[in-house]
Amino acid sequence: MSNTTTYISKENEIAILDEAISKLGTHSYLGPWLKEVRAELQHCITSDYFPTFTIKQSEAQAAFVVKCAVERADSLVLSAEKQANEIVEQAKGTALSYHHQARQSLQRALNAL
Repeated sequence: MSNTTTYISKENEIAILDEAISKLGTHSYLGPWLKEVRAELQHCITSDYFPTFTIKQSEAQAAFVVKCAVERADSLVLSAEKQANEIVEQAKGTALSYHHQARQSLQRALNAL
């Protein structure tokens, strides 16, 4: 008895995928999802790349991306607040300096009268 393995061609595998999408239709759980990821699956098949992400892994990856984005946004906000506070303090110092200069000029003008 021979031990032979029959391999399916990439074209046949893609045809089976298309058939499954068609048979499942739009009113099934998997049909719309398979249709949505079909191009990615076809790319994996033709590139000999096994798709490794499950839906759960994709959700975890998405949550990680969101977490990183929130952390970066928080960091940007803190940096912007620090810069804004520095600018405000500098402006206060400049305004106080102008105030003193104006007061001295007025005092000199009064003294000259």
